[in-house]
Amino acid sequence: PPVQEVIDKIKHIGNINVKVIRPKEKGGRLVGRNACMEAAEGDWITWLDGDDEYASVYLEAMDKATQTYPDYKIFNFNHLIFSYDFGVHIREFMDMDEQGNEPFRAGKIGAGAFVFKRELFDEVGKFPELGLWDFAAWFFEKYPEVKPMYFNSHNGQYDSLGNPHGEDYAYFYMLTRNNKCKKLNTALYFVHSHWGHKWAEEEPGKLPQHNPNLV
Repeated sequence: PPVQEVIDKIKHIGNINVKVIRPKEKGGRLVGRNACMEAAEGDWITWLDGDDEYASVYLEAMDKATQTYPDYKIFNFNHLIFSYDFGVHIREFMDMDEQGNEPFRAGKIGAGAFVFKRELFDEVGKFPELGLWDFAAWFFEKYPEVKPMYFNSHNGQYDSLGNPHGEDYAYFYMLTRNNKCKKLNTALYFVHSHWGHKWAEEEPGKLPQHNPNLV
């Protein structure tokens, strides 16, 4: 259903305060992330993509985490992936206590798998609203220690940061340069496959075709 219809149904439940940000024109992921982070009024910021979902205990778990570990301004956790054949597996993300200050590349964090204090947005700032490759070039210039990790020896060029911009990785990297991050041993974030779900036995050896009506 339309976003406004969902909001109308839940806005009177408890103390839920929902704000819808509607850019004047379509600007892409980086524009959307910037607009919403800038408009956030609470103490903590988190992201959620359109094909993802938080567990029902997400807010309760994060509220308790912030109280249990008051010295941390960033938290991250694992997520569950639901594949096209209804399979489920946990994707483990990184533990910054183990990583320390060593550089790392994308693939070790997910868009909805970290939260951070609103005050850190004031410190780190907004994304530069650039295209895919210009964004990667900007990040490599800002953090040259990660650039060698993206060199593709097969074509002699540098890869982009991720899917597609890798802005989740980029922002998490920026946040953790000067702030501690606590890894929570849980999976509070569900990633739903973009594929129309089918049992593998229906068409052995063949992936189902994308069906937006089943997503």
